[in-house]
Amino acid sequence: MKQSKKPKLSRKDRQIKTAKNLGKGLSPVAAMIEAGYSESYARSQGYAVAKRPYIRSLLTDAIERVLAEQNKAFDDIVRPFVEALDAPVIVKSHTEGIACVAKDPETQEVIPDHDTRMKAATHIVNLMGGFPREVEMPAPPPKGLTVIINKDGESGQVTQPTNRVVDRTKIQPTGEDTGDTMPKVKFTKG
Repeated sequence: MKQSKKPKLSRKDRQIKTAKNLGKGLSPVAAMIEAGYSESYARSQGYAVAKRPYIRSLLTDAIERVLAEQNKAFDDIVRPFVEALDAPVIVKSHTEGIACVAKDPETQEVIPDHDTRMKAATHIVNLMGGFPREVEMPAPPPKGLTVIINKDGESGQVTQPTNRVVDRTKIQPTGEDTGDTMPKVKFTKG
């Protein structure tokens, strides 16, 4: 008996299926393999594909719908992580069936739960875009003279930065604003 092949899904259908799998809690690689991507492609591109705008928008739309159905706001998801930044150590007694906040015996100050606090902080940073990777960091400014010219949006006047230390050279705008993209400047020794 001949085995029938599964019909190959379109790119859009695979992305929808990947989003559903991510919503179920699968890792990006597992979600993609389950959605019909090849294992090698999923392993090499899994995390990048999972961040594609279409997949992210599917997940965002689903989250917004469910939050609205449950009469909740996105803040309700984030609030516990922010509150966990102040988490104390909790001491549990299984024999007595109680739990209490641990305090320093001498000072009676609450003992912080550093592990929980660090996990919450890391999660919040990730929600905000994460730590920039080295390739995302801007290049250091070149050595020598760096010229920064600000243009006031309302008056159209070219202005000097007010709180920057200007080394021995000042740049003074000259002439009127003619609508050119580059203002005329002259260099003067200060």
